[in-house]
Amino acid sequence: MKKMNYYEMLAHPSWQKKRLEILNLHGFACDACGNTEETLHVHHGYYDKNLKLWEYENNTLHCYCATHHQEIHEYQNLLKKALGAYDLFFLGATPIVEHFNFFVNLSIDLEIETRSTSKKDPCINKALLKSYKDYIEAKHG
Repeated sequence: MKKMNYYEMLAHPSWQKKRLEILNLHGFACDACGNTEETLHVHHGYYDKNLKLWEYENNTLHCYCATHHQEIHEYQNLLKKALGAYDLFFLGATPIVEHFNFFVNLSIDLEIETRSTSKKDPCINKALLKSYKDYIEAKHG
């Protein structure tokens, strides 16, 4: 059987069911701002190529309005760029709590760096950190 691509999974009934479940669990409101009027997106805190979109634990799926969903992806891109400057091999050998502390500090640095050039919502930093924490917990139990 052919493996489904991302867009085929988005159209799959199992994803549609999971998406509605997550929206319902979050009260059909944005986790960052509480908005109930703008289009809502279900955001995966991380991706695992071995999982289908609907196979993730509910606590790793987040509900964001279109605006905050775009912003969290911008933050994730900044984080990926910032990570390029760090020795990831060293990070792989450190305990999970140190990973989380590293990202708290990195997130603070990113917020300071972007504060003067954009109107980023500080809620997004917390959401991004939660996404990373979800990823680490899923990978390491």
